[in-house]
Formats: sequence, structure tokens, C-alpha cells
Amino acid sequence: MLPLPELQDHQPPGEAAGKPQAVLHAAGLLFAEKGYAATSMDDIARKAKVGKATVYEHFQSKQELFATVVLHACQGHGGMVALPGEGDLRTRLLAFADGFLDFILRPDVVAIYRTIMAEAVRAPELGMTFYENGPLRLR
Repeated sequence: MLPLPELQDHQPPGEAAGKPQAVLHAAGLLFAEKGYAATSMDDIARKAKVGKATVYEHFQSKQELFATVVLHACQGHGGMVALPGEGDLRTRLLAFADGFLDFILRPDVVAIYRTIMAEAVRAPELGMTFYENGPLRLR
């Protein structure tokens, strides 16, 4: 797995958001929209409204940035691992299944999943990062 920088929660850029979060948010949007190969660090810097040097100040490579986007997307949905606390087991399992389906069928989740699968051939560590922080945790 790639060494990843520590960042605050993934949030859209705003007055309170820092530059690393703005870069991370912009990269997530562009990777989902255009894919990994078609997204350049220049594109990410432009979308994040920072200089390219700022992007490289926080992320050593596009691969590291992509891995960080994947990691933060997986961590952002870690609450799905717990079963809802109310009702009998059947009710709780059905609520969990409904939430899980709602999550995996969201357009942004489908887009990043497709990007991960396409890039895992060239960069297996990205696929492993996704697996370790998503499916493995859920299992």
C-alpha cells in the first residue's frame, strides 16, 4: 500500500477548507468524471484553484493523490460496517442492506469504482488500497 498523507475529513473546498482538502476534492471530482489517465495534475490544480506547485507540495505524484482519494472515499463510508441498532435482527439486516445498496449505486461511487478497476491493472497497489479500506472492512 502507498504511504498516504494525513488529511482532515474530505470536504468540498470553502472558506474553512485548506489547500490539501481543495486538491483532494478537485481530484476526486476529476478522476470520477474523466478517469485517472485523462486527468492531469494541471487539471487538478486548475479545478482546486491552486498552483501546480501546491499540488506537488501536498502529494508527491498523481498516483499518491489517486490513492488518497480512494482511501478517503472508503473511510468516509466506514459507518456502513455497523448494523443499525434498533429492531430485531431481520429488520436490522434489511436496513443495512438498503443502506448498502443506496451507497454502492450512487453515481459518484460507481464512477470512482470504475476508475479503480480500470487503473488496478497498471497500479495494483491502488486496487489493494481500495480493497483493504472498503470490501475487506465491510466483510
